Amino acid sequence: MKKQTEQSFLMSSDEKSNNEDDNTADEKQGEEASKLSTSFNYINSILGSGIIGMPYALKNAGICLGMLLFILVSLISDYTLRLMIRNGELSGSSSYQGVMTFCFGRPGFILMSIIQFIFPFLAVVGFNVGVGDTLSKVFGAFIGEDPQTSSLLILNRNFIIAVALLTILLPLSLYKDIDKLAKTSLLSSLAILFLMISVFIRYVNLAPSLSNFSQSLTLFNWSGIPKAVGLMVFSYTVHHNSFLLYSSMKEKTEDAWAKVTHFSISIVFISVVFVGVSGYFTFLDNTQGDLLENYCYDDTLINVSRVLFAMTLLLTGPIEIFVAREVLSNIFWAENSPPSLLYHIIITVSLVIISFILSLLTDCLGSVMEILGLYTGVPIAFILPALCYLFLKPGPKLSWTSVLPMCTIITGTFVIISGTLLMFKEGMSTCSHGVSPQYCSTGDNL
Repeated sequence: MKKQTEQSFLMSSDEKSNNEDDNTADEKQGEEASKLSTSFNYINSILGSGIIGMPYALKNAGICLGMLLFILVSLISDYTLRLMIRNGELSGSSSYQGVMTFCFGRPGFILMSIIQFIFPFLAVVGFNVGVGDTLSKVFGAFIGEDPQTSSLLILNRNFIIAVALLTILLPLSLYKDIDKLAKTSLLSSLAILFLMISVFIRYVNLAPSLSNFSQSLTLFNWSGIPKAVGLMVFSYTVHHNSFLLYSSMKEKTEDAWAKVTHFSISIVFISVVFVGVSGYFTFLDNTQGDLLENYCYDDTLINVSRVLFAMTLLLTGPIEIFVAREVLSNIFWAENSPPSLLYHIIITVSLVIISFILSLLTDCLGSVMEILGLYTGVPIAFILPALCYLFLKPGPKLSWTSVLPMCTIITGTFVIISGTLLMFKEGMSTCSHGVSPQYCSTGDNL
């Protein structure tokens, strides 16, 4: 009887041990799944409309210098994204605004709010420009007329933008709760993946036949650094979403966040370099700020990319309007009663109308991305995370651990100042929107 009891005890112990091992294995699998899920959302948050400006960034800096800048921007973004979570731990905050408020008080909160308003709002302006550029080409191919020469109203980019705003952007933006629109990540990912494949296919097909239309391959262009960095930083700016991504992880540790960040930034680096090199090597000095403008209006493969890209922009726009509206609400109504329905409607309509007016002032998506990258992306991604860390870090403020954040701040400041001076000297980037590429009339469009 005693032997039987001992056997039962041993069996129970073995079963308990096996169950614990199974639970541990399940937990590890869950943690890995959480990391993969977070990485997917991470990558999707970064790879957006900015990817079509990467060939233009290489045109500005040159292929050799541009590749070095891609590496530099990737490394700094990886570093400052990890700093964001460390700053949150040191300050006991779970948001970018919270970290800025802890470090610099009310002025820090106001500064962060202004930047976080400008970034999504100007992004909507860029989306409007992108929608007008892409859909005018698609409608032209469907009707069988070149948008450049046609007088049809439906091919007018300003008309297309206005109709898109009235029928899609404004109605969706009026919702107070637009959580369903936040679930468009799969569509966005598929659109970007299809775009990458299309750009590479057209590089293989078009690059040899376009040698007569492209002047030269630029290796180094030092004066183009500010513009190139502005475009690159615009694509990498996800820091304002870092705490949201971190909160979705099951294993909320700095080590786990570092692994996810390293993996995600590596995938983003490969993607932007792939599109940048493929697009730039296809068109060289004729590369546009909006790469899709380089292709003929009747290019079926590219038109599928244009439609998917436009759909992504139209569904992302209301989310950006929502963010900009919430920032205004937090500034003016944070300590009072929530804004009324009338305010909600007035401010939403005003934001949409102003974004429409601003989108009429430029037909160059590259210039919009440059401004966003220089004046909002660089502060959000480079300067402020490093500045907050210098304020929060334990120990002496001037030590070896201060060197890297100080270098990051100096780099970001240099890019903003030099970019501003260059803009005053040379003006904004220009695009040849509406002008069909020369090769389209020669029958080289495959």
